[in-house]
Amino acid sequence: LARQNMLVGCDVVKTCATGGGGTVSSSATGGITINSTVNDVLNSANPLYFLQSNGVASQTGGVVSVVGTLNMNADGSNWANNSAAPPAFVGMRVYGSGYLQLNGVMAVNGPSGTSSALVINSPINLVGAAGTLWSSGGTNSDVYLSNITSTSNAGGTLNVTAGGNLVFYANSQVNSSAGPLNLYFNTTGGTSKGIDLTAGNIAINANGGNILFSTDKISLTGTNNSIASVGGTFTLNSYLRTSTICLGNNTGCTMNLPSSYFAGATALFQPNFRMITFGGPDQTGNIIVNNYVNNATYIPTTDVLTITSPI
Repeated sequence: LARQNMLVGCDVVKTCATGGGGTVSSSATGGITINSTVNDVLNSANPLYFLQSNGVASQTGGVVSVVGTLNMNADGSNWANNSAAPPAFVGMRVYGSGYLQLNGVMAVNGPSGTSSALVINSPINLVGAAGTLWSSGGTNSDVYLSNITSTSNAGGTLNVTAGGNLVFYANSQVNSSAGPLNLYFNTTGGTSKGIDLTAGNIAINANGGNILFSTDKISLTGTNNSIASVGGTFTLNSYLRTSTICLGNNTGCTMNLPSSYFAGATALFQPNFRMITFGGPDQTGNIIVNNYVNNATYIPTTDVLTITSPI
């Protein structure tokens, strides 16, 4: 019943879900609200799409509001693993000219080896204290994001976990309209999957909040990219704990951060973080600074390297 309402373009309050999955699209300019726990089964023939408008630039789409838990479970026996066309397979997608208002959980879960990407083309408004985006099941379970804004006066926390890559579209802006925004970005797919900002013109500003990249691959170089949080913290650690991190002009590590990331007006990391931390208490991979690798001199694996602002 809820899906029928979506297809004809009505405002929807979805409080139940039918079994077996289904392709859902809406060309309405009204909103779609998910305000309870929803569980359903997806497969490659039946993804879940929220399309708030017909894509015409002059029209304003409605708002997709998630204030509960939208938990879609991939059917492994029918799942298409199309790793040649990233995102490998779109399990759930929000697309249109409206906003995704997030005050809950959106998750695509799949058995090991499946591809179940979560793609958010629409801008996200984090309207409550916390929101979670999750795509799991295999190393092709990507998460794609665009603009993100915390609209609460008290700030908020956004947790994003991808079994594959966590990718930002070009020109994405991540910020808070008032309080600090805590951002916890995690990728679990090993050293071949990671956090990708290469599309360029991506600005992440946590407004005094804390930023965590827990991953084993970073692709951060892109035109006019920036990461900032005046008075906040940035942490990069290895999700596997075993990956190496190079700081300076070395390129021999699992994750490499050249000196250009930290210096100059166009530096990736902007000034006035309270603290920047690489590694952590569970890090077993070496952290290598500048050309120390040539002298076989390493920071002991039991140490945490901390760089404090200004940088």
